[in-house]
Amino acid sequence: MAGTNNASDGIERVTHNSNTGHEFCFVFSVQYLSFKKECTFKEEFITECEALPTSWLCEMFFQKVLDDGRACILFTLKRKDYDRNPVKVVVSLRLKDSTDKYLFNSPKIQREKIFACEVIKEHLVENLPFPEMRSYYNLRLKVGIFIEIISCHSTTGKINEETYRQQKFLYDRL
Repeated sequence: MAGTNNASDGIERVTHNSNTGHEFCFVFSVQYLSFKKECTFKEEFITECEALPTSWLCEMFFQKVLDDGRACILFTLKRKDYDRNPVKVVVSLRLKDSTDKYLFNSPKIQREKIFACEVIKEHLVENLPFPEMRSYYNLRLKVGIFIEIISCHSTTGKINEETYRQQKFLYDRL
């Protein structure tokens, strides 16, 4: 895995391969957006699957809260390989501000069939009407990205017990 980031804290990476698929977890912090104005997380990874290896680029673009109180984040996941076979992708995003308040109550991003070179884009917007809320957001964001690549060598697409425990551990650490 390789990453190019200007996220302020180190990135905790966890990879899990199972008989149902592959999971990639990235946990990191973005600090001082009020000074930086913007920050980009970028990570490339591959599944190393014997049945259907795939390669990916995950990006998140963060910016300081806008003057009207809107906090905006752009999430992008691109499949970079050229294999003709589709895979199923499930993405969970978890974000907290510096007071540990969850932000961007976003549902799971799920696509049943992602083909080679396809891109998933999600724009997340949260309204932060009060100055202290904006300050907490701009001070520090704790970010967790949980990506499951499934159905590459299994038709069940179900997460196993070990993967669930690892994911819960990282959620709790966030």
